[in-house]
Amino acid sequence: MTAHALHYGLDCIRRRAPLAVLIFAANLFLALIVSVSLFAALNAAVSGSGFSEELAQGFDLTLWADILEAHPEITTTIAWQLLYIVPLYLIWNTLLLTGLGHALARGGHGSFWQGVARHGFRAALLGLMYGAIAVLLVIGIGILVALAATVGPGEAGVYYAVTVLLPLLLVLALALVDMMQDFARLDLILGGKTVTRAWLGGFAWPFRSGTANGVYILWMLGSGLIILLAAALDLGMGGVFMAFLLQQVMMFARAAATVGWIGSEVAVWESEHMADAELIA
Repeated sequence: MTAHALHYGLDCIRRRAPLAVLIFAANLFLALIVSVSLFAALNAAVSGSGFSEELAQGFDLTLWADILEAHPEITTTIAWQLLYIVPLYLIWNTLLLTGLGHALARGGHGSFWQGVARHGFRAALLGLMYGAIAVLLVIGIGILVALAATVGPGEAGVYYAVTVLLPLLLVLALALVDMMQDFARLDLILGGKTVTRAWLGGFAWPFRSGTANGVYILWMLGSGLIILLAAALDLGMGGVFMAFLLQQVMMFARAAATVGWIGSEVAVWESEHMADAELIA
């Protein structure tokens, strides 16, 4: 079943390529909005520091720390900007995945915008409910890591707790919640469930379907690899402009992977519910 779901996801990329173009264009527009506001704030600190040339050549954590210490107002400015940047991204991401779920179901001939209009509000409520779960998990992980750091052998215990245990637990917990929300959203869109029933039903998906876990993990690894390659791209390779173009190619590949990812999850959802219907019959 995993192979079938992956094949369906890849087929969705081929047949619904305009969806990947839409995602890429919207992400590029959002990135422009965010980058312009952040650039204005960072430029205000860097331009007067005398270190503009050094920062342009490469990221230096120590130098950035010195600049932020000399200009503490920059931290406050960025924090205020995050108050609109984070909700803006979360709203767009919710509407995007909702539209994709509707568009790629039942053979993949549905309307993206119709899915957004029909289910966007309820999907946003579902996202808030899972967001609360994610916040509780992050707080619990923070407490657990703090306890592990105190129990560990001195500075080494603190170092491994912060650099190894903390990132590992955060990735696992957030991926688990994200997967639950993906399939709960499909229960909402395709199964016609209420927000509360879909939210509760989402908790069962990681335990009821090995195929759902396999599909999610494979697409997550593939998408993560694309992001890492884009981030690790050498800006000096062929000039900054060429590196920028290559990054855009990778970001388009990430948008296409999103279409395939949701398509595969739709295939898993439909296969699971078809099997349930046959059992009931």
